[in-house]
Amino acid sequence: MPGLMLDTTRWPLILTTIDGPVDRASWDRYALAFERDVIDRQERIVSIFDMSGLVNVPDLRTRARIAEWSRENESFALHYHSGLAIVAPNPLARALMKVLHWTVPPKIPTSYEKDLESAIAFCVGRMRACGLDASHLA
Repeated sequence: MPGLMLDTTRWPLILTTIDGPVDRASWDRYALAFERDVIDRQERIVSIFDMSGLVNVPDLRTRARIAEWSRENESFALHYHSGLAIVAPNPLARALMKVLHWTVPPKIPTSYEKDLESAIAFCVGRMRACGLDASHLA
């Protein structure tokens, strides 16, 4: 099913990819899977959010729901989320995200990368800094 895809096979590295339009239904499916497969484990993680396949800007209601879910799960992020790499192949998109985060700094270590390889390198560094095993990724 198109939308947001969650991959936990490289645990504790979590990979989210976008494969098609993101709407409320695809967000809700993703959020439920993330809660069940990641949050419920209550273990330290790093994650990659790969926006390479983004084909639309979610509508206002979907964006509001994403923001609401993020607030609801902030405690998990602050305690267990040790780093986030956002893959945005477009340099303008990366620059805009960096400017936004200068204004409102992220609460967890965050990096904006041009490709998945760079994002994995950031996450491996974060894993090592936090004492997590990254040998399966190196």
